[in-house]
Amino acid sequence: MITSKVVELWEILGPAYGASGSPQKAQKFLEQALPVFEKYYGRDHFKVAKVRVSLGNAYKDLCNPHKAKELLERALAIQKKHYGPDHFEVARTLANLGNVYRDLGNPQKAKELFERVSPVFEKHYGSGHIQVAKLLVSHGGTHGDLGDHKEKKELLEQAFPIFEEHYGPDHPEVAKLLADLCEVYGTLGDHKKQQESFARAVSIFKEHQSPNHF
Repeated sequence: MITSKVVELWEILGPAYGASGSPQKAQKFLEQALPVFEKYYGRDHFKVAKVRVSLGNAYKDLCNPHKAKELLERALAIQKKHYGPDHFEVARTLANLGNVYRDLGNPQKAKELFERVSPVFEKHYGSGHIQVAKLLVSHGGTHGDLGDHKEKKELLEQAFPIFEEHYGPDHPEVAKLLADLCEVYGTLGDHKKQQESFARAVSIFKEHQSPNHF
């Protein structure tokens, strides 16, 4: 028998598994949670949509974008009906779909989705928030995929100071963004900035490298 207490426990554990850094564990747990939520709330409830979003993100991390797209699109339909088309929860799912479309080799569709949700993210979080910066990086990636490297550079440069402030100047996430900037500077022929970003990224990666790493 499914009781409210059982469902509450699943609701608590779901985000914990999603944030665990193990998409395999998250996928396994959420596959079990989905029928529990569907039976308790009904298939079209917004809390069922939330589980579908988390499960879709797990499948994306497991390199199964087709399954991720299926789950996210089903969740999106529920969220639009429950919240309305301009709600932040809808925008978050659209952003997740944008990343899935990139994985599916459709950067144009991804770019359109990122452009659509960008003002919603800025309004909800504020322009200096790390989630806005991550969206800028994803959006920049689609421009690079489409050959617009100048726009990619501008978007990554907008994101960079937010990454530094959020993570600290010597964090591996900052180094990853520096590596992306290094690549785009090279493509655009700005070899001075390419060398500077490369040197700084390598320095950060070395600092965080395990002493047993070969």
